[in-house]
Amino acid sequence: MKGRRQVIVAPRAAGQLDRIVRWWQANRAEAPDLFADELTAALTRLAKNPSAGVLYPLAPRPDVRRILLPRTRYHVYYVTAEAGGRVVVVLAIWHAARGGRPRL
Repeated sequence: MKGRRQVIVAPRAAGQLDRIVRWWQANRAEAPDLFADELTAALTRLAKNPSAGVLYPLAPRPDVRRILLPRTRYHVYYVTAEAGGRVVVVLAIWHAARGGRPRL
């Protein structure tokens, strides 16, 4: 499949994203935009190649993938949706240090 996909951030993930960005900007004075920049690069990558992430075996459905943001160590959990996988839906943004698993 060629071409860019639309990337949508689900409401729960949007709330997580907002909290993470605010925390990062308040607590990482030396690199306040690192998380936002790394996430933007990952979403651009997923728009071009949604299979870039690995399947997440602990998900409640078999098609959930995740991609690591290597510098900030967050994971973006997502699925492809719509006819032909033309839409990437971000379900959660989660850091392993939080413990447990994200709700997907």
